[in-house]
Amino acid sequence: MFEDPEIGIRFDYPEWWEANKQASQFVWMRAIDPMNPDSRLLLFTLFHDVDTPLSDRLEDAVEIFIREEVADGLSPEVEVVGTAALADGTEAERANISHSGGQDTVVLHRVQVSARETFTYVLVLSAYADEAQRFGRTFDTILSSLETIEPAIYGIPHDRAFIMLLGEPQTMDPALVRETTSHLFVSNVFSGLVRFDSFLRVIPDLAESWEVDETGTIYTFTLRRGIYFHEGRTITAHDFKYSIERASDPELHSDTVPLYLGDIVGMHEKLEGEAGEVAGVEVVDELTLRITIDAPKEYFLAKLTYPASSVVDRVAVEALGQDWWMEDRINGSGPYQMREWQQGRVVVLERYRGYHTPVELEYLVSPLRTLPGASLLDMYLGEAWDAVFVRARSLDFVREHPLLSQDLQEFDQFTSSFVVMDTTRSPFDDPKVRRAFAMAVDRERLVEEVLEGGVKLANGLLPPGIPGYHTSLRGIPYDPEMARQLLGESRYGDNLPEIIYTVPRGGTNSIVRFMIDAWEEVLGVEVKTEPVPDDEYFYGLEAVAEHLYSYGWVADYPDPENFLDLLLHSSRHDARYINEEFDNLVEQARTERDWDVRLGLYQQAEQLLMDDAGIIPLYHRQDFVVVRPHVEGFRMLPIGQPDLTGIKLNPIEQ
Repeated sequence: MFEDPEIGIRFDYPEWWEANKQASQFVWMRAIDPMNPDSRLLLFTLFHDVDTPLSDRLEDAVEIFIREEVADGLSPEVEVVGTAALADGTEAERANISHSGGQDTVVLHRVQVSARETFTYVLVLSAYADEAQRFGRTFDTILSSLETIEPAIYGIPHDRAFIMLLGEPQTMDPALVRETTSHLFVSNVFSGLVRFDSFLRVIPDLAESWEVDETGTIYTFTLRRGIYFHEGRTITAHDFKYSIERASDPELHSDTVPLYLGDIVGMHEKLEGEAGEVAGVEVVDELTLRITIDAPKEYFLAKLTYPASSVVDRVAVEALGQDWWMEDRINGSGPYQMREWQQGRVVVLERYRGYHTPVELEYLVSPLRTLPGASLLDMYLGEAWDAVFVRARSLDFVREHPLLSQDLQEFDQFTSSFVVMDTTRSPFDDPKVRRAFAMAVDRERLVEEVLEGGVKLANGLLPPGIPGYHTSLRGIPYDPEMARQLLGESRYGDNLPEIIYTVPRGGTNSIVRFMIDAWEEVLGVEVKTEPVPDDEYFYGLEAVAEHLYSYGWVADYPDPENFLDLLLHSSRHDARYINEEFDNLVEQARTERDWDVRLGLYQQAEQLLMDDAGIIPLYHRQDFVVVRPHVEGFRMLPIGQPDLTGIKLNPIEQ
């Protein structure tokens, strides 16, 4: 018997036949009779509207199957056999396809289609005609045995799992996380002192409570009693001190720890190898941890929600070495355990029942591929997946679809996409050149035509909804004539040096191509692209980038410091924007304890950034997701990831 819960199907075939699941990108399963290799079975899937008649599905399947034969000059004959009853009581449509195989032989293909929702299951049995006649009853038994079953992807019943393609992590080491997908998985498998709730409010996690002294610099955390790593060892304040100091080990080369933990006293000395421990992290007792920061900073607690401060198991890390997180069973500390991770195939998280506040959702399944020939929306309409991101080019289709339109949800995100210009190198050390490049790009047309209206035009760096965002910000207008004038007035004039735009090795995307074409058309400037390996682009771009590169940022916490200071202050080791006045403004905002005054400082800094053309803002992303009705409480957090702690699965309607 062949059974595949992933697509919800099973059928019988002779036990001596040799089967190969997913033999190609198109064929889902192939079986061959080793005693007669010319007798073979293929299973593939097609996808149709749910109300498409079986006869039309059969016609499509036959056309696809004979396409190659026709291309090879063969003249297959098709005979529609009619309707047959299957083992599960449903109906199927069948057809015979025959053609000459040479030397007076005839090859016969028996084709059967059946359906479940949008899925069309196509079984094809092939043999020489004399073999097909001799084993006709066996072939009919194989075809008739097909039945649909309740899907159970990777052995997990669908009614216990939320299934959505969310990618796979680049790393599961909390100290090394720097992109959204890894952040999602790490922050659910590991825990820290605090975390965000569904409204991005900082709440206790493994810490039960905390106190801040009158100076605003000393935080005393009291841990919960009875908190454990997934394998059962009790978590204490010593584990937190170890985890923070391991993350700041200079040999680990973490580029996120300086950003998110750099406010802690003694952190920079530890990162630079000048100290063996972080002076500002002190174990008071087994359940009490004291952290001292260098100045009062209203956003410090929010920074502690980032994975860099998560607690890790010292025993596992020291026993397994640098790749400790690549083990099958990662010994985490969060609300979920890593149940399974098949790279390139699937990631499965399972609820950790020993967590201090167990979550409702039992399993998260992130498949990393669709079925052969299927689109993301096919997987959703076929009820294989519970939620799917909708791309901009599919939005009109989804909004007009009678079923999908009812399930569509929209979520604003605290994201910004922009172009970095290296102001430390010519010609972008001249603000007139920077402003000319910014004014030469019709960003409104970019959003409407290239990005098909699926994003919001960015006027500055801060996205809508983030504290400090203000609609009165003076952005950089599209003005080709002024762009040419500014370039002529710059100290480079028409004598610009070679300009390189760094792109991933996968190729120049349509956004970059649009801008390069605009610069050539408006300014007469040729900008060349230089590809770098994907791993360097996504995990070390700043070290290899040339004059220009695209950058996207998703807020880690809802504070303007996370954008203006963390990204652009000149103290960053990879700083590309240098402006002393800008630095002074964001430095004042760091320690300003009056909320309104603080936001005003950030607004001044952002206006200066735009007046100085420090970046070219492009767009703010929105997430569009179709979510099946039985999924309750799904929402995308503005920090770019779904809130898994809020999901509840109701019974699936049959």
